[in-house]
Amino acid sequence: MQDFAAARIYRELPVYIQITEALRHDIIKGELPPHSRLPSELELMKKFGVARATIRRA
Repeated sequence: MQDFAAARIYRELPVYIQITEALRHDIIKGELPPHSRLPSELELMKKFGVARATIRRA
């Protein structure tokens, strides 16, 4: 039940915050190593299916 509640709360967050949290999660998991560059805006736009302005806000 808690997982459902957490998922619902997550979906209610603005998309730019969801993207920020996804990137933070990738960094913590080691998928984005320390001191490495983030993916380009274009790559992030394709990955998350959002506009450039949303990526920049994240």
